Amino acid sequence: MNLFNKMIKYNDISPYKKIKISNVIVVNTKKIKKSAKKVKIKVTLKKVKNKYLKSKKLTLKINGKNIKAKTNKKGVALFTVKKSIVNKLKVGKIYKIKVSFGKNVITKKIKIVR
Repeated sequence: MNLFNKMIKYNDISPYKKIKISNVIVVNTKKIKKSAKKVKIKVTLKKVKNKYLKSKKLTLKINGKNIKAKTNKKGVALFTVKKSIVNKLKVGKIYKIKVSFGKNVITKKIKIVR
């Protein structure tokens, strides 16, 4: 048996309630050392319907460079920022990083230290 949900509007009144969708992405921000050989940024996807989001693709954008990673079975993705990207960042400056998963985008700030 096939059931179909249809949105019915009668005089601009709909029987459905509006739902609020919260962000699914959690980013651990930290200070980045300029002398680091590589930097790891940990991103976690929250549980949806009590299940981890595994094997999902995430992208991180830092200083115009895109880095991609996949989540593990616990919903955690580990981005590795290479030394060549870290060298282009200036000490004492604050940079924005964007992490995106589907339509969810979260922006955080990181600071470069010596």
